[in-house]
Amino acid sequence: MPEFKFDKKSLLIAVFLAGCVFLLLFSTRALFLTGDSINYALSAKNGSSLFHPHHLLYNLSIRNFFLLLNKLSMATDIILAAQIHNIFFSTISVLSIFFIIKKLTSSYVLSVLAGMSLLFSLGFWRLSTQIETYIPSLAFLSLMMLTISSKDRMLNTNQLLMIAFLQVLAVLYHQMNILFFIPLIIYFFTFQRNKTKKALIIAVFLPWV
Repeated sequence: MPEFKFDKKSLLIAVFLAGCVFLLLFSTRALFLTGDSINYALSAKNGSSLFHPHHLLYNLSIRNFFLLLNKLSMATDIILAAQIHNIFFSTISVLSIFFIIKKLTSSYVLSVLAGMSLLFSLGFWRLSTQIETYIPSLAFLSLMMLTISSKDRMLNTNQLLMIAFLQVLAVLYHQMNILFFIPLIIYFFTFQRNKTKKALIIAVFLPWV
């Protein structure tokens, strides 16, 4: 498997891709919101029910992002701020897929096509332009996959800690992501046999604590 490097061409393509993804999603953001989207936005605006047990950080994150944009005079509408918040995380997800495929194949064409496949999937597009909890979680899980997407070398302690940190964030944005510990365990037993015990302690059991 070819060694992955953040070469200049990859970074330039990633910057261009990020700009295109953000502009496309921003220009097609939803005009009619789901009931959940409206509830999330109202909670963030009013500062009520910020720590919902199913998504502890989501409403709080939107509120802080809204207050930041409001302070910078960039957005005074909570709906707009919340949609920009989700579009930002959607962009991270697409870029993560781009870098994962680039890391595994060294092909710029396949990497861009993979990122575009995620972007133009109906479910992803709809959730990205609404105000839904799943998109930030997907971004953190995608970054986690980028961290572990290598079968040729053992993960070091810093990488394992990063996996743990990203998994915690994904769970805090939506509790169902705790189920991702199952494929993680399978991955460590399959590809990280020399460090299985250490990997399980740091990247799986530590986040549970």
